[in-house]
Amino acid sequence: MKKNLFSDKGKFFKANLHMHTTISDGGLTPQEVKQKYMEHGYSIVAFTDHEIMVPHNELSDENFLAITATELSSNMPCPERNFVFTKCYHVNLYSKDRNRSDFPGFKREYIWLKNTLDYVTDDMKENPEVRVYNQDAVNTILAHAKEQGFLACLNHPIWSLQDYTDIHKLKNLWGVEVFNYGCYISGNEDTTFAFDNLLRLGQLVVPIASDDSHSPVDRDCFGGWSMIKAKSLDYDEVFSALEKGDMYASNGPEFYDIYIEDGILTVHCSPVRQIVVNTERRKAFCKNKFDNEGELITKMQFDLNAYIDLCKEKKDVITKTPYIRIRVEDDMGRHAWTRPYTLNEIVD
Repeated sequence: MKKNLFSDKGKFFKANLHMHTTISDGGLTPQEVKQKYMEHGYSIVAFTDHEIMVPHNELSDENFLAITATELSSNMPCPERNFVFTKCYHVNLYSKDRNRSDFPGFKREYIWLKNTLDYVTDDMKENPEVRVYNQDAVNTILAHAKEQGFLACLNHPIWSLQDYTDIHKLKNLWGVEVFNYGCYISGNEDTTFAFDNLLRLGQLVVPIASDDSHSPVDRDCFGGWSMIKAKSLDYDEVFSALEKGDMYASNGPEFYDIYIEDGILTVHCSPVRQIVVNTERRKAFCKNKFDNEGELITKMQFDLNAYIDLCKEKKDVITKTPYIRIRVEDDMGRHAWTRPYTLNEIVD
């Protein structure tokens, strides 16, 4: 039986899920963000201003959706007030309630930009979570966020100076940035290390590519995005697609269709030089243009039957959660990444 790994219904909407405006330290107003991103083919923007959650429902219409969100931080004590040496957790929280303005960890004292204080309202009740740089404190915020209907994304782990010891105990994350365009153009390019480590620890997180734009011009815009497959550009429909992970991340290539039938995985995409199917173990399936007579690939099949049979035998005591994830690379070195698909999702 054929199983589609993207939803059978709906269409893909282009989204930037990390963006700063003049409400915090961004250079564009929310209205300017909508205008510029729509001009570049985007339908969705999550407004993730620092330490404050401001709904922008007035911007949403039949062609554009504003997602209510924020970016909060927990920083190490700053040595000699030199932030370039300071490890930090930056986490985006996306609200299931489009009208929400308070969130776990919100306190006026954590707002570090004077202009942001102008947007604090009486509806923004302060919450008791403490912000310190350790995984237990961050996990408290993440647990409360999940309970209250938020999706949480760990942002730019490379820029944040994080290593395995900073992430290995994190729980209740929904997503992890694998590409952050603002960090990329500043020389702090993210990788999939945090994403892969959490997957191997049994945390089935979604990969996110974003802009994290701060500039008043287009310098750090339109470089990383998510393609979200939803039935319509309705807030609840889009949020449901986010929750399900019915999406992929990209800084260039496109996925058109991914399905599996009788253990044969078919990947249909824009022209790329390489398609890789990674698993939770060292086993990977890789095809490049040299397997295609030197021509760029737009469609390729992979026989996963032996891998599936091995997983079904359940003899591998190391494996926490068998999964596959797919990555493509185009001729310019740009990538697209899917979320992990578990054994139950690829087997009848």
